[in-house]
Amino acid sequence: MKRNAKPAALRAVGLGVVGLSALPSANATTQITFGSFTNANTDISTLAGYGDNVSANNADYTVSPGATGITGTPDINLTWGLGYQTYTAWDGRGNVGQLDFNNGVVAGSSTNISLTFTPTAGMGVLINSFQLDEYALGEIMNINWDVFDNIGTLASGNWTRSTGGRDTILTGLNQGNIRLGEAVTLRFSITSGLPSYVALDNLTFDQVPEPSTVALGALGLGLGALAMRRRRK
Repeated sequence: MKRNAKPAALRAVGLGVVGLSALPSANATTQITFGSFTNANTDISTLAGYGDNVSANNADYTVSPGATGITGTPDINLTWGLGYQTYTAWDGRGNVGQLDFNNGVVAGSSTNISLTFTPTAGMGVLINSFQLDEYALGEIMNINWDVFDNIGTLASGNWTRSTGGRDTILTGLNQGNIRLGEAVTLRFSITSGLPSYVALDNLTFDQVPEPSTVALGALGLGLGALAMRRRRK
């Protein structure tokens, strides 16, 4: 005997919720490009609200929308530690966020430079990738990096260059590493190389909503697609 088939509407909605909730596109993304800087060696921590609550493209940010309708990272604030500075025309590769480890040492923070991402309740932070760039003649550059929250280390690695140039570093983190409402810190430590000859660029991070929000957004998309299908018929 043939079983009753699930109604087309329920099938479409069910597939929409399950499929979309599992996709990275549920996340809203911001990439910081540092494009608006007009001078060098200004502490980024003195630029009010830099990187906070980003929701639109401009010279400094490139944003993309998630499946839940959120664009950029409007629920995440950034705290720039000592050592992050503005820099223009970095070795012919445009504007960057310079990592001046001299600044950190003088200020008593040893050789570490940190950037902390703080989300609102119900949101999580996912640091996806960043570029590290060595200015020419910076000697053999060796940088340790790690991503951590108040519980422990989420990801870590090492970047080494013997000549000028840049590399893209993927953290390897995913939604399974996220704890909602928890601040996440990206930290750099120099072990060799000239301490002001390294920079950060194209820092990419996501705002990840709680699962129920993702499901509701996907449900809305599923119902919208179903309505369009009915209109075509």
